[in-house]
Amino acid sequence: MKKVFLLWATLLAFLSSLAQSDPLREKLDSVFQNVNKSLIPTGYLKEYGAEFMPLHCFNGVLTDSNVIANLNAFRFAYTDLVTARIQPACR
Repeated sequence: MKKVFLLWATLLAFLSSLAQSDPLREKLDSVFQNVNKSLIPTGYLKEYGAEFMPLHCFNGVLTDSNVIANLNAFRFAYTDLVTARIQPACR
């Protein structure tokens, strides 16, 4: 019985995740649809992602201003990078 319940819960979660759409991401996609994504060498575009914290101070040199003191700050920085990833159009 537990396996059947787990299967149904997993199936329901999977189907509900497919049905959701993000209106902000759709709007950003329409704004950046004419950008030539092959000219972006890093694959990341700062303006395309959500900015939770300024990433310009994280340049590889450890200073007092760019030390991540807690895990939430690291999560925000990571989320910035994940949402700024601009993928080339599928052909």
